[in-house]
Amino acid sequence: MPVAAQSKASPQTGTGVKIDMRSGRARLVVPPLPSERVLSRLVWTSMITLDNANRTGDYSILYRLGSPGFQQSQNLQSLSALFQPLRDARVDVGRVIHQTPEFYLSPGVDENGIMRLRGGFDDRPRQIRFDILFDYSTGAWRIHGISVVDMESRAPR
Repeated sequence: MPVAAQSKASPQTGTGVKIDMRSGRARLVVPPLPSERVLSRLVWTSMITLDNANRTGDYSILYRLGSPGFQQSQNLQSLSALFQPLRDARVDVGRVIHQTPEFYLSPGVDENGIMRLRGGFDDRPRQIRFDILFDYSTGAWRIHGISVVDMESRAPR
């Protein structure tokens, strides 16, 4: 069963608006896609944060690492409830931090400045798979939505 927490607020909180001086028109400034190393670090940090939250039952750090839209749409109780299935199954999300994430979709930043990282860790016989949205806010990529599942390795991607 997929577990997901996502912002319902406007995804444009982390992007800037730039005024074109010639035309006077405003345009959305979309941050560039980070390097492969930074993308992996964002996934690992998210996995460690979720693993610690599941182990302690304290989702305050996951909440604080979220984008403003994520924080508006979630609270500590809703995060706890969303990730209850992972806790109940005693899924060790942290077991994958020494592995390089494999991206099933090419990482990208959409026209609203939201970056999507979807993939998994090749761990047998079960895999941790993730789908994480990030919003560039206050000078950093912050979680805008997160889904993490533990499933059979041979399951379709």
